Amino acid sequence: MLPRRIGKHMKEQTWFAVALDLVIVIAGVFIGLQVSNWTDAQRDERRAVEHAQRIQSDLASDVVRLGQRVTYWTQVSQLGREAIAYAEGRRTASDPWSVLLSFYQASQFNPYRANSTTYDELTSAGELALIRDATLRTDLAGYYRLSADWSEAVYGVNPDVRRLVRGLTPMRIQDHIWTRCYDVARELAQGFRECESPVSRDEADRLVQALAADLDLLVELRFWVSNLAVNVELAREEIEAAADLERRMAVLASGGSQP
Repeated sequence: MLPRRIGKHMKEQTWFAVALDLVIVIAGVFIGLQVSNWTDAQRDERRAVEHAQRIQSDLASDVVRLGQRVTYWTQVSQLGREAIAYAEGRRTASDPWSVLLSFYQASQFNPYRANSTTYDELTSAGELALIRDATLRTDLAGYYRLSADWSEAVYGVNPDVRRLVRGLTPMRIQDHIWTRCYDVARELAQGFRECESPVSRDEADRLVQALAADLDLLVELRFWVSNLAVNVELAREEIEAAADLERRMAVLASGGSQP
């Protein structure tokens, strides 16, 4: 309709009308672009909030899971120290079963990796820029990169003492430990329970002596206890970083303005 009217005005050489028509066309295009840009901006803002909520949830999960790991690794480390103390002659076996449990439970392994699902999705889709705070993006990248490095080099170490202890422990005792002395109901609920010995005191004492006399096992147990100490220290630092990022993401997740 408007193009025909412009053509008619040009034929009639009514230049003011032509100019007015052009102004209307330009204004319409400009308004249309502004509306489109505003719509795109609103959509991006909604997506940024949704992504922020998901990342915040991931970080909150990291804080909880790492906190559970710190508790678990600390317990395993303490049991390892008790077993080492016995092997080094600094502890007597008044209760051979408890020493045997210390050796076995000290070989437990519970790795950790940060939940980076949302962050990885955003990175792969090229949508990380939706989080317009460049400093926050940099800090998130650093957090996930460092966590992945620690997961590979420290948290994910599968100790040889695990193989050595299990190789010397009869299966009926291992089955008893797993069903009566260890809680594996849920990932975050892994832990140890008090339990009665399934064997006689003499049999438990003979097995403890065999474990303590294995020099390779003792070397690996010392390494594992040392590694667990590093796990705990790094995990505490990572918990602080995750909690800080979670608080910052919470601002975006609540619809707070971005820079």
